[in-house]
Amino acid sequence: MTVVSILEQQRLFSPLAVKMEEKIMNLIIKYYGDKVWIQCEFENCLKWRILSSEDASVVDSNKPWYCNMNPNSSFSSCSVAEERYPEESAFHKYGLKLVYSQLPLGSLVLSKMSGWPSWPSILCPDPYTGEYVNYDEDGDVEGYHTEFLGNPHTRTWIAVRHIESYQPMTFTWISLDLCVT
Repeated sequence: MTVVSILEQQRLFSPLAVKMEEKIMNLIIKYYGDKVWIQCEFENCLKWRILSSEDASVVDSNKPWYCNMNPNSSFSSCSVAEERYPEESAFHKYGLKLVYSQLPLGSLVLSKMSGWPSWPSILCPDPYTGEYVNYDEDGDVEGYHTEFLGNPHTRTWIAVRHIESYQPMTFTWISLDLCVT
C-alpha cells in the first residue's frame, strides 16, 4: 500500500489527510517538475536517473550516457540503486503529465515527406505555436516541427515515424588488387 492510497482512504475521515495530500502533491511537483529521466547505457546497469533540465540540456543525445556522468554524486555510480519515482497514475492524479521524447530541441535529423527523399533538418519551434513537438494524450511523441536545411528554408510538422536521428555518412576506402590470369 502506498502513501497516496493510505491518504485516499483517510481522506474520507480527516481534513488533516487532505492537507497532507496537498503537501505531498506540492513535493511531487517541486521534485519531479521540470526534470528529465535518462537511462545509463552500460549493459549491466540500464538504471534510470533524474537530471535537472539544465543538466539534461548539455547531454549529447548522439553519444551514450552513463551513471558516472551524472552531476548528482548520490546517483553517479552504477552500484547505486535506481532512483525511486511515483507510479504514473500519481502524476496524473496531481495534474502532471509524463512526456516521452527521444530528440531534444535543435537535434539534427533526417525527415521524410511523401514524394520527397529523406532530407537533413533541424528540430525547431513552430513560429506560430512556439512548440517543437506534439504529444498524444498519453505523452507519447506524435510529431516534430522541423526546418529543412538548404534554400529555400522550409518548415513543417513531420510524424515521428518519418524522422530519424541524423548519422553522417562515413566512407571506407579500400584498395582492390585486380589479378589477371
